[in-house]
Amino acid sequence: MSSEDLQAEGYARRLIADGYVRTSRRYRHLAKLPPGMTGKQALSLHDREAARRFDDEEAAGYYLRVFAPTVTIDEAVFRAFCKLGGRVAR
Repeated sequence: MSSEDLQAEGYARRLIADGYVRTSRRYRHLAKLPPGMTGKQALSLHDREAARRFDDEEAAGYYLRVFAPTVTIDEAVFRAFCKLGGRVAR
């Protein structure tokens, strides 16, 4: 494994540990919920009606895709993120 691969894997491990989930495969975007908040709580900050309609997992996915700030990662880190079992927003 090259040093670049090791660096990418280390960064991917930190992203996973920090709670980032994949929101876009095509654009290699990751996002995370605000600290200490559920999906419904985070979504209710932006769209109370949607937060009432969705269950927590759906609310989290919607919040992560629409409102959460995203991080764009390079291909090597993205491959490592997926290989290490990084979660996908539903």
